[in-house]
Amino acid sequence: TPILSWTPSPINLNAPAVLSTNELTASARASTGGPVAGSWTYSPAAGTSLSVGTNPIVGTFVPNDLNTYSVATITNRVVVTVADTNRPVITLLGDNPIRIETGNYPNDPGATALDDVDGVIYPSRSGLVNVSVPGDYLWTYTAQDAAGNQATPVTRTVRVYPTGYYAWAGVYNLTGANFELTADPDGDGLNNSAEFSTGSNPTVSDLNSAPVASGTATLAPVPQGAVGYALSGERVGNLFSGNFSDAADAARTSSLFVTRVRPVIPDKTAGEVINDGSFAALKSNGSVLTWGNDGFGGDSSNVTNSIASGVVEVLSASQAFAALKSDGSVVTWGDSGWGGDSSGVSNSLTNGVKKVFSTTRAFAALKVDGSVVVWGHSAFGGDSSAVSGQLSNGVVDVVSTLASFAALKGDGSVISWGRSDWGGDSSSVSNAISSG
Repeated sequence: TPILSWTPSPINLNAPAVLSTNELTASARASTGGPVAGSWTYSPAAGTSLSVGTNPIVGTFVPNDLNTYSVATITNRVVVTVADTNRPVITLLGDNPIRIETGNYPNDPGATALDDVDGVIYPSRSGLVNVSVPGDYLWTYTAQDAAGNQATPVTRTVRVYPTGYYAWAGVYNLTGANFELTADPDGDGLNNSAEFSTGSNPTVSDLNSAPVASGTATLAPVPQGAVGYALSGERVGNLFSGNFSDAADAARTSSLFVTRVRPVIPDKTAGEVINDGSFAALKSNGSVLTWGNDGFGGDSSNVTNSIASGVVEVLSASQAFAALKSDGSVVTWGDSGWGGDSSGVSNSLTNGVKKVFSTTRAFAALKVDGSVVVWGHSAFGGDSSAVSGQLSNGVVDVVSTLASFAALKGDGSVISWGRSDWGGDSSSVSNAISSG
C-alpha cells in the first residue's frame, strides 16, 4: 500500500468557497521515499461549492502498478468561515468623567469590547493623569480582534479638581452642570475655578451694579463718627434704600443692589498689608524690581536670581515682601522678623502655593491642597501651631487684620490665629462659626 499525505490539514477557506485544484494536492510515495505513479480522484470534485463549516473531502489514489501497490484513500477537511471584517465595539464601564481632587488617584472602572466573532475582548488603556495639577486628562481605550480589526478608540475624561473644591461646591449647593470648574452659575464672567481660587460666592454675581466705578468706593453721607465704608465683594440686596437724607439720593438708590459694606482700614486690603517703606514692581516678563528702605524689602539682592522671572504676584507685609511664582513657589525678602525670612518653612513653599496673605509682620500661604503655611512674627499670625491640625486641609480662603489671620474652610467653618485682641481668638463665637 502506498503512503498517502495531504497538507495542509485542515484546509481553511473564506466564504464563499469553491473547491479547486489548489486544495486537491494529495500525494503518494513508496516506503522507500520515492513517488508512486498513479492517478487521483476526489469527492467532492473540483468546482464544487462548499458550505460554511467543515467539509470532508476524500481522495482516492489508483497506482499504475497494481501488482506492487493497491488502491488507497485519504480524507481531509476544508473548513469554510465567514471573513471577519467587523471591528470590535468598546463600551466604557462606570462614570465618564471620573472626578477626583488633587492628591487622590482615580479608580479605573474599566471597559469591555464585544466582537461578533471573538466575543468579549478586554481593551488596553493608555494616558497619564497628573493628580497634582487640576484639569482634564484623557484615558484612551483600544482593542483588536483575532482578525486584526481595530476597534474605534474610546476615551474617558479624568477631571482633577483643586483640593477642597468638593466641600466648597457643597457650601453653595453646586450640582450638575453648575458643579464644573468652567461653569459660571451667577453669570458674572468668572467661572467656578476663578471663584474658588478667590473664595468668592459662585451663586451671587461679583458685578457691581451700583452707580460707581468698579472696585472700591467710599459712600457719602456716612453714619456720624464713622471714618468711611467701602463697597466690595458680592451683591447681597438693596442695603441703602431709604438710608439717605437727601430725597434725590434715596430715589436714585432705591432699586440698587449694592455689595458688602466693610469699614475702610487704612493701608490694608482684605488679605494684605501695605509695606511701610519700600516698593516692589512686578514687570510683564515676570521679574521684580525693588527700591526704598533696604531693611523693609527695598534691597532684594539676596534673591535677585529667584525673582528674575516667573513671578505672578507680589505681596507685602509692613517691612517685607513675598513673591508668588508660576510654579507655585514663594520667595521672600525684607526684615526677617516681619516675614522676610521663610527658611523655617521653605520645604513647604517650593510648590503648590496658589495665594499669599499678610498681616503687618507675618505671611500665610494657601496651597492647592487646601493647607495653610505661615511664617513671620509669631504674635502676628506667624505661628499657627495651636490650630495647625485644622489648617492641614480644606481651606478655601484667608483674610487678615493687622495682626491675625482667619481661614474659611470648605465646610463653612472659620479658623483664626494671631493676636487675640486683634481677632486671633475666636473662641467666644466658635460654635457660631463652626459651619455655614
